[in-house]
Amino acid sequence: MEATEGLPEQKVAVSEEIVNITEVNEELAEIPEHRKRWNSHDNTAHKTIIREGTIDQVRPRFGATGDLKVALKNVSGFEKTEDLVSDPKVSRYFKEEPNNCEFEIGSAQTSVDRAFEKCLQGFLPGEISHLSFNVFIEKNYNEKSKQILEPFWVTIDCEVCLTSLLNADPIYKWYPETKLNKAKDLYLTGVELFKLGRYLDSFHFFQWAYKLSVLAVGLQKTEKHPGDDTDPEIVAEAKKYQQNCCNNLAACHFQWSNYRTVVELSNKVLVNDPSMVKALYRRGVSYLGMNEFDLAEKDLVAAHKVDPANRAVNEKLGQVKQRRKANEAQMANKLSKMFG
Repeated sequence: MEATEGLPEQKVAVSEEIVNITEVNEELAEIPEHRKRWNSHDNTAHKTIIREGTIDQVRPRFGATGDLKVALKNVSGFEKTEDLVSDPKVSRYFKEEPNNCEFEIGSAQTSVDRAFEKCLQGFLPGEISHLSFNVFIEKNYNEKSKQILEPFWVTIDCEVCLTSLLNADPIYKWYPETKLNKAKDLYLTGVELFKLGRYLDSFHFFQWAYKLSVLAVGLQKTEKHPGDDTDPEIVAEAKKYQQNCCNNLAACHFQWSNYRTVVELSNKVLVNDPSMVKALYRRGVSYLGMNEFDLAEKDLVAAHKVDPANRAVNEKLGQVKQRRKANEAQMANKLSKMFG
């Protein structure tokens, strides 16, 4: 694997062997009790170590790459195992047969793979472990369809060997250019997933892209000293990606009808670009969903002035008038019953 400047720390290569847990009772007994088993803080993942990795090495950080061997033992929660092993929209790590694959921490595009990579960050190079983890699947947040789909839990049991690791430096050591380039890559992946209607998957990429674009420039100091200045081009581009990420995070929440969050995120966008039609439209529709008719009308009128031919804006403006009229009639009816 090629290293990215500012990211790699060290590469550790080990055996690619996967051993059967029933054959290693003696080896397991030699592992100190306090290192033999691990549970996640939220109790959704459990690991039993079959063979310890290299103790003096660092576990995978965000941005780390390497190679794995994964042997799927059991899966429950899906209607059939094929839903996991044959659909890349569910996972790219799990196959019917033991699977040699590459990984990059932070690249997971599905709920299953995000949970798996989170567990992987607890492995040491050369480690072989039996891993069992649970994933909460919320298809309603990841589908264009408006059909109501019940969320469900999936449990995956597997044996994992971390065969090689090219670790990344801690993010605080990355160069501003490295952070910004990574933010761009994550942002573009998020855009592609959003276009496919995979809103929850894209949301995670926009979140990380926003964080890295903020970290690329850090807090701007009021008192400058020699060496403090970040390249003005990097600062300008980082701010552009912060703006775009906020706008797209709002778009995700808009799909889920989280109106208050849409308003909060759109406020940040519109401070810097008061005439952005999409942000005005989303905030206006969100105000309408909250029965804030005056605020909704104000935003939609502003969007209409910028883009008079925008059909969606014009339709919602009509709905504001209808909803306000219906609401006033309802209030009048309630008052007449109270005082009539």
